[in-house]
Amino acid sequence: MDWLNKLLNKNNKRIGLQLEGETLSYCYLLPQTNTPEISAASQIQLSEDSLTVSFKAAIAEINAKGADAYWILPSESYRLLTVERPSVPDSEMTEAIRWQIKDQIDVPLEEAVITHFEYPDNLPGGKRQFVVVARLDAVQRLIDLSLQSDLNLKAIDIQELSLGNLMTPWLQQGQNIALIAETPTGISVNCFNGNEFSFNRALPGVFLPRSNDPVNSEPETSDSTDNENTNGDEEFSLDVDIGQHETDDTNNDQLLLEIQRTLDYYESQISRQAVTKVILPDFGQKTESLAEELNANLGLQVDILKLNKHFNWSDSLVEHQLSRHLPVCGGAYRDMEVAHATD
Repeated sequence: MDWLNKLLNKNNKRIGLQLEGETLSYCYLLPQTNTPEISAASQIQLSEDSLTVSFKAAIAEINAKGADAYWILPSESYRLLTVERPSVPDSEMTEAIRWQIKDQIDVPLEEAVITHFEYPDNLPGGKRQFVVVARLDAVQRLIDLSLQSDLNLKAIDIQELSLGNLMTPWLQQGQNIALIAETPTGISVNCFNGNEFSFNRALPGVFLPRSNDPVNSEPETSDSTDNENTNGDEEFSLDVDIGQHETDDTNNDQLLLEIQRTLDYYESQISRQAVTKVILPDFGQKTESLAEELNANLGLQVDILKLNKHFNWSDSLVEHQLSRHLPVCGGAYRDMEVAHATD
């Protein structure tokens, strides 16, 4: 009956989820023959006093019981490190890494969930590994919520990798591609070398411009902070005083400056190659204007991430809103087949 189990699993409902404090973001996919359909995507506030009850109610309201659940850890629940790859067999890698990083983390080993994934082999600097250090209680919380809400837990991932699930149409061998994504406190620059994640830099206090359309005015939350990234070093500092209260021109100037500084750093310190293309989320006309500015002022080739490359959705949903939920959309899209870019 393996063929039946695979068929049922392939066509199961999927939901990408992220819980930051009491703020729940989700993207709920329905199975379709060719292109998955987004049935619902939103950000809602759960009850602090009865979080489990309100989470179960939210899942029931969108009829997502029994769906495959793909959780994205909130940034305050984990750290992403880069370490030299231990010279041990793969079967001993996890334990070797645990002892290698025990003095670099601020949580006892017994209170941490530690996993690792490959650092791109063709980047300079020798053999390395990315290491994710998550708090055990944060991971257990997601496991418990899934069980209590009749969700089929499939994966618990980090934002950097969930965003990469949406980048496949642009990724190709020999190229460095950067995705500019939103965070609760600003933006992040996520770089990919070939088909692999290679670098992340958080830019707190710098924001993507957005249209003044009421349909795009979903309230922001500020319950979380960006995760510390150790691809770079302490000499790389950021100006963080520019926020959404500033004028568009001021914010855009700061945005262009910080993007250029980050990409220059990535080229000089990480990849030894320039980023060949920048991808922006689709927030409407102002995103298109920013793309033109990046091209004109920095000489960058820029594309806009159109979610219709991956999904269908009903007329009641708007792409500009969906683009604010990229991590959970990418989480729900994990392991779904899509072609890579071609030369």
